[in-house]
Amino acid sequence: MAIGPLRIVAAFGLVVACGIAGAGGWMLLHSQAPKGDAQTSPDALADLEQIPPEPESFAHPVSPLPEEVVPPLDASATHSDVHIHVPPPAEPDAVPHALDLDSGHFAAETPDHPEIDFEAITAPIPDEPLLIAADSDAHPAPDEHHFTESFETPHDVDAHDEHQAAHPFEAPPDAAAEHADAAHEADDDDDGFREQRTLRASPRPAPQTPAARRSHRKTAELVRADQYLRAGDLAAAMKIYAAEIQQSSPSVDPVVYFRWALCAESLGLLDEAAARYQDLSRLSPTAEWRGFALWGLSRVLHQQKRPDLALRGALEVWLTQDQSAAAWKPDLAHWMAHLQYRRTLGNASADLLEDEAFADSQLVIRTHDLLALCSQIHARDLAALPGAIPEILAEAPPPTPPPADLSRISLPRVSVAETLAHLSRAMNASLRFQGAAQRLAESRVCRVEVVADVPAILDALCEAHGLMWAVVDGELLVEAAGDAPEDRVRQFRIDATTRSLNRAVRFERTHRWAADSQLALARMTMVQQEPALARQALIDLIADHRQSQVLGAAWFNLGKVHLHAGLVHEAIDAFERAVDHSAGTSLEATGDLFLGRMLLESGQPRKAIPPLHRAVALSQARERPTAILTLAAAHLAADRPESANVVLREGRAELSGPATYDATAFLSALSQARAARDQFRRKYDQRTLMQAVSHVDASNFFGWQGAALIASAYLELGLVEEADEICRDATSRMRPCALRSQLELLLVESALGRGQTARAREILQPLTAFSEPAIRADANRKLCALLLQTGETDAALRLAIAWLNVASSAEEQTTALRTLGRCLEQRGDRINAALCFAGSRPGPDALTFPDPVE
Repeated sequence: MAIGPLRIVAAFGLVVACGIAGAGGWMLLHSQAPKGDAQTSPDALADLEQIPPEPESFAHPVSPLPEEVVPPLDASATHSDVHIHVPPPAEPDAVPHALDLDSGHFAAETPDHPEIDFEAITAPIPDEPLLIAADSDAHPAPDEHHFTESFETPHDVDAHDEHQAAHPFEAPPDAAAEHADAAHEADDDDDGFREQRTLRASPRPAPQTPAARRSHRKTAELVRADQYLRAGDLAAAMKIYAAEIQQSSPSVDPVVYFRWALCAESLGLLDEAAARYQDLSRLSPTAEWRGFALWGLSRVLHQQKRPDLALRGALEVWLTQDQSAAAWKPDLAHWMAHLQYRRTLGNASADLLEDEAFADSQLVIRTHDLLALCSQIHARDLAALPGAIPEILAEAPPPTPPPADLSRISLPRVSVAETLAHLSRAMNASLRFQGAAQRLAESRVCRVEVVADVPAILDALCEAHGLMWAVVDGELLVEAAGDAPEDRVRQFRIDATTRSLNRAVRFERTHRWAADSQLALARMTMVQQEPALARQALIDLIADHRQSQVLGAAWFNLGKVHLHAGLVHEAIDAFERAVDHSAGTSLEATGDLFLGRMLLESGQPRKAIPPLHRAVALSQARERPTAILTLAAAHLAADRPESANVVLREGRAELSGPATYDATAFLSALSQARAARDQFRRKYDQRTLMQAVSHVDASNFFGWQGAALIASAYLELGLVEEADEICRDATSRMRPCALRSQLELLLVESALGRGQTARAREILQPLTAFSEPAIRADANRKLCALLLQTGETDAALRLAIAWLNVASSAEEQTTALRTLGRCLEQRGDRINAALCFAGSRPGPDALTFPDPVE
């Protein structure tokens, strides 16, 4: 049967159409296949890094979870509105853990999981190696650059055998050798064929195994997550880490797990962070990761306003720091001292306007510092694995013997009583328990692995287990803190905190937290009523840390120390420097306010006005009423009542509260009475002032300037007894300063008004040698007038001559010459008196007296 040409053409077309359809279907299926089944080339990985993150929110979790994975730690704690729900990297049937606030233990909800507490960090360490995430335990450790930068840069891998597939960070040696041979052979040829022969000599890369593809893909994803973390996109980084942890379950990669917990802590998801840090401390088989995770848990508990639990966790890590904190001992020392300081004294910056309050600082924990410590711990773990790179092993410093004043204490997991007995033998002292201390010590267990002095170990051990210790007559006396009075417990904590801060400062003076610890140490010495030590500590801080961020707080606290000592001029200089070093912070306005107050109390009201203006402009809502009232008082002290009225009118919105109403009404009435231009208006304003002054109190003002204004108002109203009472009360509590001398001069006025010349003379006598020229001139003038009034012309003349010899300004010399002229005129020497009134010094015969000055 013959086949026609038409049939042949039709059959050929049908075959071609079927082939095209089959190829298209194969390509469609290949494009929809999972990405893991395709080979991941280096170019594809490079393109993956350039893909921007998808706009994912917290509302899209990685996988569904129950509603509450981690119960809240505290009802008053800060919670986020949206939680990132990710599965814990434990067994599929694992249950969440809850925090027992009474005991401080993280306990499982079922008996399948043993109780986990802060003492778990001291358990013996198994000999098994660190469990890295899936497919990462088969290859050796990367070099220093890789683990230091922590997945910072992906490596393009050309693998063609199984060994190279399990080592994604290692270049294939065979391929490298063939590339080198091809390049060497191409050098002998001409330029036209060099590139062609080199490419011909390179073998075609073999397909990667599934394990190599998974490891390569994991590295690329972690690189992208680290980039998000360093760029501040914590939510995107946290989702990638959570997905990786889910894929790696049940094994745990502590590097990835720590980053996940750190993202949760930085985002304010404190419940999530606490649960993840606790899981990391439970699942990690090495002591350093347990200690590092427990430090993170301590930070979270501190933010949750649980200082006792946070301190207990830090103390447990400190007692085993040789194993659990070998890479970050200085950080641990400063952190533990900081927690003790906070627990003992609380927040010092609550109200800096109080004279007893000192400026404080917060320990700034930066993310890159924690990541650097994470890389160091990871490197130490890699060095401990079998077949580690020799360069990593060479980096570990050899163990050094402890200093002469320190002891290496290594005790297994025994009771606290046995540990105390060992420490007492190290101190050559006998051990004696009081009350319930022995039962408490025998019921607790601990482990000690530390190089420190014995008092430091005793402090940490007793603080962690609710005990107190003291050495009395060669005996180590231990008692329970619950049985001791509150004042003794507070004193023990103050002493222990001071010792801990001293040790932290001496540990490493160049540490980034050394300045904060020195600042806290200065405050502790002030609490112990040792201003000289506090002043020296602040001076050392300023000298050692000239570029520190706490320099403004150090100068501010030094000004407070000078204020307590009555050194007004030194306090003014310190507050000026505090303002200079606190520009742009909340401490700048407070420093300006104290600077204005010190200038007022030193008798310089005009100089006090500019810093008080800055304080009004920069202060927050809580401090602004005080700044406005102090500025108005400065205008009144500088004899500017109209300006005081303007300040009060502009600040009437801030001064409308009940705490400032009486002081505002008094200052307004006083400024209006002093600004009155006629007698009738003055009498009307004095009636208003009489009503306002009866309700105001000196405590309504910042400093003691209010007492001087109230006393002067009583004197203007003729109420001498009330003015005398105000002045006596203020001068009995004030330190020596110009404002106190002004109040004493007001006491002189009230004493002269009652005819008490002896009392007035007694007050004026020490003021004649005062350092402030204005106060000295006023006191000498009043005392000379009093002596002339009582007929003691020679005594008045001697006083006027002595005053003239110490006068420091032209104005003071003119006043002294006029007073001397009145004395010479009353004595009968009219020629020398005329010279004095004309502004010239009299002859030497008029200024010479054989009798000594009384």
